[in-house]
Amino acid sequence: AAAVVAALRAVGLPAVRPRAGDVLTSEAVEQWRLLLAALEAPHRRDRVRALMLSWFVAAPLEALSDAEVVEALQLRVDAWRRDIGRRGVVPFMVRLLAEPDVTAALARVGERGRTDLEHVGELLHGAVGGGPAPAGAVLEALDTLVRTSGTADRLGDDPAVRRIETDGSAVQVMTFHAAKGLEFPVVLLPITTKRAQE
Repeated sequence: AAAVVAALRAVGLPAVRPRAGDVLTSEAVEQWRLLLAALEAPHRRDRVRALMLSWFVAAPLEALSDAEVVEALQLRVDAWRRDIGRRGVVPFMVRLLAEPDVTAALARVGERGRTDLEHVGELLHGAVGGGPAPAGAVLEALDTLVRTSGTADRLGDDPAVRRIETDGSAVQVMTFHAAKGLEFPVVLLPITTKRAQE
């Protein structure tokens, strides 16, 4: 399915894989980890420098050694720390992702990355009880979610199953197994096996 999506996109057709994979194994988890580690200890320059290389900050490499740039980000991260502790994960995330600098940085990762970030944020929000929580507690919740992912029954509605990356019009590509039991007005089979043809 991934190869078909890539081929369609290569010729300019929007294509997506609905509910493909586990969001807790996506790169968005590591990006949240970088953010939460910095929020937990904004005084730690090593954590703030690591955040400068994340999806949330569009800092050039030379900025890593610029003390003024690091200090400015430390102040910003400290404000974010207070915000998540006062408002909770989802309200913090909505506000963060609306910041022009963060929006510009996220443009590099595209809709899939942003969708995964939002999805992980919602899982974290639920994991800490839906209310305000200090960054350290949210980081612990992230570690717990990752550690226990894959242990749930995958036949039900698993909240960690990745969401479709766009609400726009797009060709939905899924495996024969995933589509089993579903009904569609139009179905194309670009790749078939002898077993599928039977």
